[in-house]
Amino acid sequence: MSAPAQDARPSSDLFEVKDTATSGRGVFALKDIKQGTPLLSTSTIAASAIYKNYQKEVCAQCFAYNRGILWKVRDNARGVVFCSEVCRDTWTTSMPAVGLLAREEVQKLLQRKQKLWDDEMHDLAKPSESAIEKAWTAAEETAQLIRAVRVSAHQCPSLPNTKTQRKAFRQAQAIHPDPDTIWFLLDAAVESSRQSDIIALTADLAADPQPYINEEDLRFHIEAYLVLLAEVPEELLPHVQQSLMRTVQSRTTHNSFGLRSLDDADEPGTAGSECFGFGVWPGASYWNHSCDPNVQKQRSGRTWKFWAKRDIETGEELCISYLGGDERDMSTSERLEKLKRIWGFECGCNRCGVHESDMQSSA
Repeated sequence: MSAPAQDARPSSDLFEVKDTATSGRGVFALKDIKQGTPLLSTSTIAASAIYKNYQKEVCAQCFAYNRGILWKVRDNARGVVFCSEVCRDTWTTSMPAVGLLAREEVQKLLQRKQKLWDDEMHDLAKPSESAIEKAWTAAEETAQLIRAVRVSAHQCPSLPNTKTQRKAFRQAQAIHPDPDTIWFLLDAAVESSRQSDIIALTADLAADPQPYINEEDLRFHIEAYLVLLAEVPEELLPHVQQSLMRTVQSRTTHNSFGLRSLDDADEPGTAGSECFGFGVWPGASYWNHSCDPNVQKQRSGRTWKFWAKRDIETGEELCISYLGGDERDMSTSERLEKLKRIWGFECGCNRCGVHESDMQSSA
């Protein structure tokens, strides 16, 4: 495993990140912190995606959403919209040229191959670790054939490809990729090309060895990987690696932040808001969960901000709510079930622990 990127863990004179006995690692106060004190502001994104149903309603730069109204500033060639000319110019100038070309190729592919995807997941049986490894091993054999076609086309155009190589390349071009998956993985490749080693940047985050919802989800990721190999500009090919595709997805389960319609209205209003996408902000992913959090969070554009929700004592763990405000209106059993189902852990926070103690004492 690569060493964590130098700026992966947030640093501050207010808190430190350290290992815990039960939660992997957490954030702990180095001094007493007053309510309202800013703790962290981070805008570094490893990868993000706006869901296909919202792509005409969410600004690609600042993720602004206005009650379902379609934004008029558009880049149809790349399948994105913007809330303003300023956001369009910022997004375009910050995106590397190879990233712009890659988005054009993927957008043409998706427009050419229309397919109605079923948004409802019927099969919730996660593939085993061995099944995942087997599927990706087989995929890499195909990937090497596709790479051979791309390399020979540039370096040795007079050298004919084998029948097997040409077949693998044509089959990849004929795939109908899942839009949400391919945009997310393309964004990871582009971010890796323009800012840092994404594998190193996310190496310190909690990984899920079974990050795919079901067999279909695993297939979506493998198909997107093969399509990207066949379609993206040659300059981006070094960043379309199985290791990157798998690493980013393995960090998504426990570390992604949903993009919600009421994020800018402050966390207390986000319960029940629409979720139109998601992203992995490595620097924001070190807080553990509590159903009674002492840290408040809010997204402003591409930046997540965190501050003390109440007075915090030295040595106290700093926690956010992964439920985004929903915990206020949920019973303990509902909170525990949702946390276990989505994030895969048994909540042991004070609020849930008090309830468990009461249950045991009344038994």
